[in-house]
Amino acid sequence: SANSSLADETIVRVEAQIAEQADLIGVLNGFLEELASGTEVDTLLTSSVFRETLKRLAQTQKAQKEILSGDTGPSIKAKFPRLLEQGRTMLEILGQITGEPQVAAASQPSSRQTSGPT
Repeated sequence: SANSSLADETIVRVEAQIAEQADLIGVLNGFLEELASGTEVDTLLTSSVFRETLKRLAQTQKAQKEILSGDTGPSIKAKFPRLLEQGRTMLEILGQITGEPQVAAASQPSSRQTSGPT
């Protein structure tokens, strides 16, 4: 087999990662639906289900970084574009839920302007 081909264990790991992302996207979309149907944001954000989901999301992000950091990173990106797409989607939905854009979180302090009485 050519050097550029990915090891079976790598492929299995990437596919498991993509499945976990898809599952998390489903869970996050469920949270959005709860908010749409009247659940308070604070109630949701402090729920154990949400905290558990955040933990899984962090693990997924960490795993994705590890998967892509090796020599096979470029091959994986080429072969599994969904890995990156779903990674972005998860953060976008999380941003919709929390009202904070997750992608720019590091670079941009939240600029919530409190306007005084008019």
